Amino acid sequence: MRKIKRIVIVLVAMFLISAVFLQAAPVVMAKGNPHGGPPGGGNKDSDGDGLSDKQEEKKWGTDPNDPDTDDDGLTDGEEVNTYGTDPLNPETDCGGEMDGSEVDNGRDPLNPNDDVVNKFDFDGDGLSNEDENDTYHTDWQDPDTDDDKMNDGFEVKVYSTDPLYPNNKFAILLCTDASWTDARYMYDVLTTQYRYSDEEIRIYDGAPATAANLESAILDWIVPNDDPNDIVYIMIGSHGYNGGMCMNDRNVAYSEFDTWLDEINCMRLIVSIDNCHSGSALNDISEGPCPRVVYTACNSFEYSNGYFHLKWNNALGRVDAEYQEADNDFGDGNGYVAVGESFQYAEYYTNLNYGDHPLESDDSPMWDNTYLGEYIDANDGASSSSDAFEGASR
Repeated sequence: MRKIKRIVIVLVAMFLISAVFLQAAPVVMAKGNPHGGPPGGGNKDSDGDGLSDKQEEKKWGTDPNDPDTDDDGLTDGEEVNTYGTDPLNPETDCGGEMDGSEVDNGRDPLNPNDDVVNKFDFDGDGLSNEDENDTYHTDWQDPDTDDDKMNDGFEVKVYSTDPLYPNNKFAILLCTDASWTDARYMYDVLTTQYRYSDEEIRIYDGAPATAANLESAILDWIVPNDDPNDIVYIMIGSHGYNGGMCMNDRNVAYSEFDTWLDEINCMRLIVSIDNCHSGSALNDISEGPCPRVVYTACNSFEYSNGYFHLKWNNALGRVDAEYQEADNDFGDGNGYVAVGESFQYAEYYTNLNYGDHPLESDDSPMWDNTYLGEYIDANDGASSSSDAFEGASR
């Protein structure tokens, strides 16, 4: 009997100790998404897809610099956190329709039985299976055969580029005053609307906007890595004078800038300059070894107020309404804004509002068919009337 009492006392004591422990110990719930990854954990998310770089590299095997690793129209974060699809497989349920297409059309990307497949254009890139096989020799199951973030149909029908060879991209965005918006707005446009990764952009905003950094970005980054299929864009917002531009370490004459540009070997070289007297740049940098076009905010005698690059950014996709206007009223209405069309838009409104006369070095038809890349997503931003910009002379 005494033995039984001792056992009961021990059990009661153990129960009381456990209760006290459980009451004192906080209940820790697992945070994050249903697939097990935290929503960032304070880690860097270079491509802004909702997954940290560490998650992408260590857990999912996705590209931390590409928001849509498998090119199916859903970001890696959406696939992992929202839809439960495979970020490395563009067609998770193997039913024949891309994950992004299923979601856009209200179908289940995890159910192969509701897939709708265009038997004539399996990958939905705008080219028929027959043409992909027999004419272009592209992959009829992959909308972007060469993985350059421009789909095969866009390359063939719009840009007239080779869908079998990647058109790599390089962008230098330089703005000498951090209070101006040029570089940051353009960075947003390139990464959001044209799917540029951070590895394809060099941004120098404020103090880092120096002649040394500009020269190095051209000669040490672009020149060793470019080829005749590539697209190079250089945007400069600075103070300027007749014959040159003011960097944060020293002035750079346009004639010196031209010697750097001459080393570039690419399919298209696009330069836009927004500073006072920027039209004088056309005397030195209008032509070069590869196809080159230069856009300036004003002529060589005028002062710039920074408005040109604001409208240029908006027309290239920062503000959807302005993108549509540039395409339909200043362009060919094909759904894509070429750099020449963006210039026409920015030129018109800069002249209308400030009386400045933006200039271009070349108005040949080629530039009406030159794009920064494939525009892939409309931006529902505010109208330009609410956009702040630096109004002091540059």
